[in-house]
Amino acid sequence: SKFPILQIKTHYYQRYKKKTQRNAMTCLIDLPNKKLVWVVNTHLGCHFIGREQAQQSRELVLFIHSLEKRSEICEVVLCGDFNSPPWYSCIRELKRHGLRDVANNYGGTFPSHERVVGMPKSLGRCCRKFLRLDYVFLRNGGGIVCKIVYVYDDSSDTSSLASDHLPVCAVLVII
Repeated sequence: SKFPILQIKTHYYQRYKKKTQRNAMTCLIDLPNKKLVWVVNTHLGCHFIGREQAQQSRELVLFIHSLEKRSEICEVVLCGDFNSPPWYSCIRELKRHGLRDVANNYGGTFPSHERVVGMPKSLGRCCRKFLRLDYVFLRNGGGIVCKIVYVYDDSSDTSSLASDHLPVCAVLVII
């Protein structure tokens, strides 16, 4: 950050069954308009019907509430790989607690290319960018607005080979 980082915190989600433990990382940034912003990044688990993500989103909401209690005036930017399409309960849970999805219709982020493990190559070609699994959320008092959000997809380079998801880019403006 080009602005001062005041605190850094990590929240470790409870392990779901025997799956990999996931976490959320955050930093508190001191903005030039004398407001504070918590930037939270997470990577939720990948349970096919969303039970793992639902458990983690409930923990994430509590974690964000605990952060807000520590700061006088604060904004929250939450972003990451939620491994959840918009209809999963974890996304509804975040919205129910005041987190606003900055763009409902910017397109799919998964799969980034046709070579997804376990997916036949012929199916991969027609299903590229089929699901939206990555998000940027805001919860604020109006000190930050999203001007532009898009999925970065330049098929002329090899950046889509770095992950099975395409990156979401958001331009946030301090007001």
